[in-house]
Amino acid sequence: MHKEEGKEVATTILIAEDQRDILENLSDYLEMKGYEVMQAENGKEAFSMAVARPPDLIISDLGMPIWDGHRLLHEIQREPDLARIPFIILTAWADRGNMRKGLQDGAVDYITKPFTLAEIDEAVKSHLGRKQRLDNSVHSYAMSEVIPSILRYLPHELRTPMNGILAPAEMLLEMGAGDSVDDVAQLGDIIHLSALRLLRVVDNISLFLSLQTKYLSPSDDFLAPGIPKSHPMVLLEQVCPEVLKRHSFPESLLRIHGGISPGRCIPNDMGKVFEEILDNACQFAASESRLTVDWLEIGDKGCLTIGNEGPGMTPEQIEGVTSFRQFERKKREHQGLGLGLFIAQQLARHHGAGISIKSSSEGPTSVSVEFPLNDGDCRPRKPSESSFVAHFGTRS
Repeated sequence: MHKEEGKEVATTILIAEDQRDILENLSDYLEMKGYEVMQAENGKEAFSMAVARPPDLIISDLGMPIWDGHRLLHEIQREPDLARIPFIILTAWADRGNMRKGLQDGAVDYITKPFTLAEIDEAVKSHLGRKQRLDNSVHSYAMSEVIPSILRYLPHELRTPMNGILAPAEMLLEMGAGDSVDDVAQLGDIIHLSALRLLRVVDNISLFLSLQTKYLSPSDDFLAPGIPKSHPMVLLEQVCPEVLKRHSFPESLLRIHGGISPGRCIPNDMGKVFEEILDNACQFAASESRLTVDWLEIGDKGCLTIGNEGPGMTPEQIEGVTSFRQFERKKREHQGLGLGLFIAQQLARHHGAGISIKSSSEGPTSVSVEFPLNDGDCRPRKPSESSFVAHFGTRS
């Protein structure tokens, strides 16, 4: 049993199993233990049931028709509202390849047939208990640390971009036939930039909350075949235009040095790491100063360093980089919730990467992220084809 809106609600377990006798016997046993059980005879049916009513735990066979257990697990992990549900694999396929694939894809346990009901009972209790402790820990952390900070800064961070949307929109409504196309385009651009800023505030809060549970520790599988990967320079190229536009940073002041060999890959999540580091560099850069982007490759390691010529950080401030914390906010009138570098650190750590900051109180400041490289089919564009080189700085 668990509480939901102040009422006791039965813990729900979804079982996906195509062998009817196993499905019925397992359901009867768990119902006898006090759980509410949902039954599905294939992975696709189980997924539809989970979307309609998320269970507290899923037990799934691997060898099923329509969608097998691996497909079901993959689809569950793609859904933000379902990804944290403990997933126990139940199968007669006891080979290590299937076991490793299931655990890599996000399963929490692996039980082979034939099994005893006592094994099922022990696994269910263990993983439901761990989920409850994790939920309680996240709730306690949110109540004590996150929510007070959100309540302090969030109204301003939402109101500012909202004003940037509403005021130009009202001006557009009042425009007549004599107004120029350029005036309309200028107001549209203000609305667009404000909407991007509003979206980023919401996205970063959502990502921060999910990081508290999804990325609790470094992953050993950050280069696994199933993880989406791209070339490092392409990932930075994808986020760079939006970041520069968000801060109205002149494209001509960005300088790029070095590079990463073709065919070297990193997880796509690292693009968010690059975005937050670049965003901080733009935000804290001195007026009309340059930003530098340096790529370095040594063996199976790559490194991206982004530096600016703005105000620096003291050793104490570098040590204190954490969630919802900004330094000299009132003095420097910086916007945002102070989540950027903390999110970058969490994501980088999970993918086997590390972030280091070099600075002095007077500046300049540089932030480096060192990451493992994997060989794969993810070649960067040629310089002549790259919008990053053509429009966002000069490579030297």
